[in-house]
Amino acid sequence: MVAIVGGVSVFEDSSLDATQTTGDGPTNGYTSGDDTPTTEPTVVSAKGKTSAGSSAASWSYNCESHTLTITVSQTTNQISALDSDSSTSWGSWTLESATLSNDDKRTSGYYPDDIFDTTGFTLVITGGDPNISANAFKNAKVTTVSFNSSSTNVSIEADSFNGCSTLATVDLKNVTSVGANAFKDCSELKTISNIASPTIGDYAFQNCKELISVNLVSATLGDGKTVFAGCEKLTKFEVSSTSSYKVDSAGHILYDSGETTVVAYTPGHTPTGVVVLPSTVRTVNMGTENVVYVIDLLKTSGDVTFNKLDSGTKATAISYSSQGMSSVTPSYANGTFTLRYTLYSGWAVTESCMDDGGAGATIATDGKSIQMKVTAGSSYKLLPMGVVKVTADSVQDLKEMDGWLVDCQLDMFNEEDGILTNVDLSARITGYSDSGSGVATVGDTMYFHGMACDVTGFNPGKYTALKELTVTDDLSIPSGIFENCSKLTKVTMDSVTELNDSVFRYCVSLSEVSMDSCTSIGDYAFEGCNALSKITLGANKVDFGRGVFNNCPQLDMLAVGNDTEITGNPGLFIVHLDDSMSVSLYDDNLVITGLSNVLMYSDSKSGEKVEARTSADGWSTVYVGDMDEIYLSKGTASRSDGYMIVFDTQIGVKTDSILVTGSGGVDLPTPHKDGYKFRGWSTDSENFVEFDDGSGVRSSQILYGFWEKEVSPDNISIYVLAAFAVAVIATVLVLFVNSRR
Repeated sequence: MVAIVGGVSVFEDSSLDATQTTGDGPTNGYTSGDDTPTTEPTVVSAKGKTSAGSSAASWSYNCESHTLTITVSQTTNQISALDSDSSTSWGSWTLESATLSNDDKRTSGYYPDDIFDTTGFTLVITGGDPNISANAFKNAKVTTVSFNSSSTNVSIEADSFNGCSTLATVDLKNVTSVGANAFKDCSELKTISNIASPTIGDYAFQNCKELISVNLVSATLGDGKTVFAGCEKLTKFEVSSTSSYKVDSAGHILYDSGETTVVAYTPGHTPTGVVVLPSTVRTVNMGTENVVYVIDLLKTSGDVTFNKLDSGTKATAISYSSQGMSSVTPSYANGTFTLRYTLYSGWAVTESCMDDGGAGATIATDGKSIQMKVTAGSSYKLLPMGVVKVTADSVQDLKEMDGWLVDCQLDMFNEEDGILTNVDLSARITGYSDSGSGVATVGDTMYFHGMACDVTGFNPGKYTALKELTVTDDLSIPSGIFENCSKLTKVTMDSVTELNDSVFRYCVSLSEVSMDSCTSIGDYAFEGCNALSKITLGANKVDFGRGVFNNCPQLDMLAVGNDTEITGNPGLFIVHLDDSMSVSLYDDNLVITGLSNVLMYSDSKSGEKVEARTSADGWSTVYVGDMDEIYLSKGTASRSDGYMIVFDTQIGVKTDSILVTGSGGVDLPTPHKDGYKFRGWSTDSENFVEFDDGSGVRSSQILYGFWEKEVSPDNISIYVLAAFAVAVIATVLVLFVNSRR
């Protein structure tokens, strides 16, 4: 690649001496100080000096409105220049390899300001594959730059056209790379055409203040946030279908192809520079000042990283909202300003959000809050995450949040440019929407687009669409509020300390409840919950009201911690156990699993501990038919070598479990119940799958009894006698009636 170097040093020939002219030389187009034609100029040997004649400063090439065509020969390593409008040839010269600035002293050649000190010429570079070296046309008074079609691999190095204040049009056809600052401060540049697929360096078009739109086609930006910095009228990006970038519908935001990174934002944003980011965004390259980057946390989860600002760049607001935030009063001590923001529900930060490159700002986070420290003199601004487009009207008309029907009260607010700040919002829940998912969460605070709303309680209403309910804080749940919610299957309320009367009465599908902190359960709270089979309690003391678990046939016991004190009468068998254990009840046989050592048990907290048989795989059983409660703990002795078989007759016949050792057959019991014929033991509780002990027992298991009803001879005699008695009574009645006639 042939280089065009050092301003217009392309026109110098180091082989020329001070008395030679430049080839055939131009025969016109030169003017003296009074614009009269002169002969071809004397070659300048040093700026402002000539080897013959008058000072070089007294003349210049009058190229206003002319086109200067530079042709590069790849084979001869020569440059030729032609004033296309006047057909004036500047001849051909061998390229000098050094890159020289305007202030460098040369042995021969021309200086940029010797030739380009007027305004308004067009520059066409053609032939070969030119490399426009750094500073080549810096500050030149060029209006148009283009590259002839014969050039197929043009490289524009850093600062090549920096400061060309008259440049209005650039055609980048066949340009493969644009260096840093290449067109920086080209304040009149309006049009950039034929961008194919070059790599565009940092600050390449910075401060091109007349640039309105750019079609990047398939170009790749170096540091996206700086390429168009200061282009105050730039409001639109366009890209091709093959580009590695995407743009939003307005063309304001340039994303990577997966829309996970904000690469650049048009500095000419209107009217307020509010950018609502899609939920896919995880990285934002900051570069444009005064842009409000907004994350909607109702649609976004996870972290978003805001890339560091360059040294000297003034800080930009990350995002804007005081809604739903809490902050401590700023403090100033020892030259350091400190402000701490607490973020609202759902937001977490794992990295520093901003850094001004050494001005002394530091940011720390614990995942729930951000603490920022800024030293005196730095220009940092950090605002908490939120959504800004919330108005007073939208809040006052608010009737639903996260599926909950609400009655809102906007108690106090400030409004700036139509955006709410310093909001005091509260709401009472009045029901649950039929259009909601049914999987609902509620706590002390709900959020409307990041705006905190205090939940002050529940009103009677329609809650029957609920399917799963999670209560995250210690809310007061009114009596009967969720009664008859027939679709409700699961409740988690581990922070609630008190459950009022009849709250979940007749919730017929409710099967699982967790209440780790509850100390009081009101009368009939779960009455008629006929699918309820699991309830978890974690408080040290729990008081039960009347009939809490009436008509809960699937709930045969209550499992609590070893230190839990139960008062009142839950109406269930109570098991006190360690967290590592799991328990089930089969025909008054309590089955304990998850044991690492032998099981110990007692029928009271202070009673004598009894050792229970424990299988090799951690099963143990205790018959609890005559107990009201039991305390379980782990002993120190090792488990047995055998396996446990537990018998569930399914009709309430007591049958002790057995511990089986060895690989031989099992002597299975045959239970008895009047009026029934025992069919056998099954490995399945629903369908009869007969247990086969021929291959031995290799794990602990439950066997289920299957029965057939039978009609015995004794029963037949009873039936005959009963029928005879009925016949006799009927006959007597008939005779009595006839005797009265």
